[in-house]
Amino acid sequence: MRMCREHDAGLDGRQLYREFLKETYYSFDHRGVHFVALDNVSRAKPEVGPEQLAWLKNDLARFPKTPPIVLFTHRPLFDLKPEWEWFTSDGDDVMNVLAPYENVTVLYGHIYRDHEHEEGHAHPYAARSLIFALPDPDKVTDKKPMPFDKEQPFKNLGIRMVNESATASLSVKDVE
Repeated sequence: MRMCREHDAGLDGRQLYREFLKETYYSFDHRGVHFVALDNVSRAKPEVGPEQLAWLKNDLARFPKTPPIVLFTHRPLFDLKPEWEWFTSDGDDVMNVLAPYENVTVLYGHIYRDHEHEEGHAHPYAARSLIFALPDPDKVTDKKPMPFDKEQPFKNLGIRMVNESATASLSVKDVE
């Protein structure tokens, strides 16, 4: 799964990205799940745009309302922290297209933090970064990466240990 980020396409409107990786939005089906990748970074502002919205409506029109849909975007589709550019200006339009579908998961990045949101049948999630962490926007005013702690180098990063026990249950623990 490839995902277009603002660093990949923001300066040239995704021209170089398309040359090597083709389209910045697409869909595919795998084992009964419909996967969709949208580009909400290439239009010089955080938006999906009318072309992709029309494409998304057409893409989803062939599906009944119950199968699982997993949608990938770089920025959140809702106004999480607009002054930090944690939003998509036409994200409500995307969510309205998804609203009739009963099993929607939206995975997004950009905020480098764990975050869950619920909107109707859609469940947006973000995960921590593997490189650096950003602070909780409710606790600070500046969007600056959290300082590196050499005593706990993995603190606040998205690194997890997954162990499977003999009884086939999983345990997940943050590496800190």
